[in-house]
Amino acid sequence: MPRAAVTARRFLSCYRAIGLLPLLTLCVTALAALVHHHSSLPTAYTWLEPLRTLKDVVSEQNFIAAIVAIFLLGRLRLRGGWRFDLAFDGARLRRNALVRMAFGACVIAADVALFEHHTWLDALGLMIAALVLPLPESSQRRRVVGEVIVAAVVFLLICYAFTIFKALVLVDRSLWDARIIALERSVFGVEPHRYFAALGARSPSLSAWCDWVYFHFFPHMALVNVLLVGMRASRERIEYLGALAICYILGGPLYWLFPGVGPSYHEPQLFRFLMDVPNGLTLPVRGWLDGNTQAVLMGKAQVVRTWGYVACMPSLHIAQEVVMLWYARRSRLALAISILFTGLTVLAVMLLGWHYPTDVVAGCAVAALAVWMAHRWRGSLLPERVMPAEDQAVPPRPQWGELLAGLRRLAGARVE
Repeated sequence: MPRAAVTARRFLSCYRAIGLLPLLTLCVTALAALVHHHSSLPTAYTWLEPLRTLKDVVSEQNFIAAIVAIFLLGRLRLRGGWRFDLAFDGARLRRNALVRMAFGACVIAADVALFEHHTWLDALGLMIAALVLPLPESSQRRRVVGEVIVAAVVFLLICYAFTIFKALVLVDRSLWDARIIALERSVFGVEPHRYFAALGARSPSLSAWCDWVYFHFFPHMALVNVLLVGMRASRERIEYLGALAICYILGGPLYWLFPGVGPSYHEPQLFRFLMDVPNGLTLPVRGWLDGNTQAVLMGKAQVVRTWGYVACMPSLHIAQEVVMLWYARRSRLALAISILFTGLTVLAVMLLGWHYPTDVVAGCAVAALAVWMAHRWRGSLLPERVMPAEDQAVPPRPQWGELLAGLRRLAGARVE
């Protein structure tokens, strides 16, 4: 066999063993580490900060209840409608129910101890989950564990690379904000960020809604993932998570190439109304970002803090929302919610002064490229041994007649 063919076969074997997503992650992380080493940024980095962020997401009120509801929505969609044919052995059903209820009670007790903000709806959701959620088949457990490990490593490395590129925006760079504003003035005849600032100042209630939507970005991301879990769309779920990761892989270097801080930092006097947003999260988050930013600018930073810096071009918030919207399309209800959420997020990123309209357009372009890449290399995103099998076909959407027939069967069902 020719040497070139042998080399190509070895490369292909290595590629399949590693997977495209880990390979891209290693490349962008190596680039970030190289630039980090030669920059004036401190060498220390908060590796555990992403885990604290995940805890904050899980501790949201009613988050667990929403997770369980979306899972059940996905499972019902998978079955093609509301099918309630019951044929259980009574003793087995009672025995399994008692074991699962005991497990659910233990999970609820642990939840109460760990998350003080959870409500009775979250407790109810945990009990329902304990009763109805299936365990992975024994043949799949090793693959699932491997998938979780690969995903965790990719997540932590992407967080590092993304943060470094964001922090580098502040280090000895000429910012592009004035160029972006000039471009938008030539296109629109006005400066759109001034219009959105005035709109936010006039509408405190709208600003409050935008604030809430903007900071519920991570729960939305998780809920779309759970929908695909409920539908047993394992390959599409990997594709979805891969597209999200590729957005960060592409977006980090773009922040470095087109450095900008956004309208609320470039012209802060226009966005003073943010200090008066009722029950808002923008103000405390901005205070934390300001502290990190000033420490870097003054050369006093002792550690690089995950997600602790500002950059605007492109808007990865919008890129991720567009990806979520695309993968929520399997369920009409989930799609409708995602359309509303994404639309409000587009408004929020500009009204709160995080991004210019140009950033939003660039974010949409990043999302389109990420979705295309994830779909194009769907079968090789993860290492071959942890990739799930191909998804089963989704049945046609049910008609209302099927729903009523299912309810009648449920009303007349008996447990033998």
